[in-house]
Amino acid sequence: MLNFRYHALSLVAVFLALAIGIVLGVTIGDSLVSDAERALRGNLRADVERAHADANKALGELAGRDRMLDQIYPSLANARLGGERVAVVSWGPLPNNVESGVRDAISKGGGRIDSISTFDKPLTALKDGLGRAIFAEETADDTSLDALGRNLAGSIAGGGQLVKALRAQFPDDFAGRFRRADAVVFYEAPKPDDGSDADGVKERDDDRAQTIESAMIDELTKHTIAVVGVEASNTEPSQIGRYKSLKLSSSDSVDKSGGRLALVYALAGAHGNFGLKQSAEKPLPDEALTP
Repeated sequence: MLNFRYHALSLVAVFLALAIGIVLGVTIGDSLVSDAERALRGNLRADVERAHADANKALGELAGRDRMLDQIYPSLANARLGGERVAVVSWGPLPNNVESGVRDAISKGGGRIDSISTFDKPLTALKDGLGRAIFAEETADDTSLDALGRNLAGSIAGGGQLVKALRAQFPDDFAGRFRRADAVVFYEAPKPDDGSDADGVKERDDDRAQTIESAMIDELTKHTIAVVGVEASNTEPSQIGRYKSLKLSSSDSVDKSGGRLALVYALAGAHGNFGLKQSAEKPLPDEALTP
């Protein structure tokens, strides 16, 4: 009887010890987890606060840079273009912030705009401007498309009849004198991808339009001081890669003073891809920084 009671009491003691151990373990574990969680939260909060501080510092530095460029841009651009006549060509809709930035740069640089040609829907505009029969003939194959692009360039740079016919048909999209262009500002609108080209018609039209565009740009570079690709700081996706493929100098932020200043110098003959984005080779041409 004594042995049985002894063993029973021993078992009760063991289970009681286990229960106490579990309770203590859970309590201590919870305390440790709570301490670790609090430490983690504190570290994360500190990281977020540091990130906010770094972002605010960077924004402040950018704002300071923009203020400085706002001050020096007019004097550095002044008379740099020396009366150049500039044609503005947009392959697709021309955003207001791009147009206003380009106008301001040309004005501050002492140039003047000869014409603005906006090919909102390039093939549609050409079809209506030329007439369906002539358009069909002049877009029959790649050779014809290439010739049409070169004729467009000659008309824009030299005041030919083709672009004047487009002006008569679309006065809101083709404006100006179309007399002569010493330099060209070129904007290409990002192409929307709406996934609505199941039969491939849009892709074929895009290829035809691109053939005309490439020939036009190539011909313009032969007859002008410079053809400069432009976009705004918020253009998405960026078209700088396209301008590089066309071997054009570019300014990637013409809605900012720095981008406008770069545009003025590029129109005057500076070569390179300038601006504030990662795709830029440098913010400004060396000529802008040379006394």
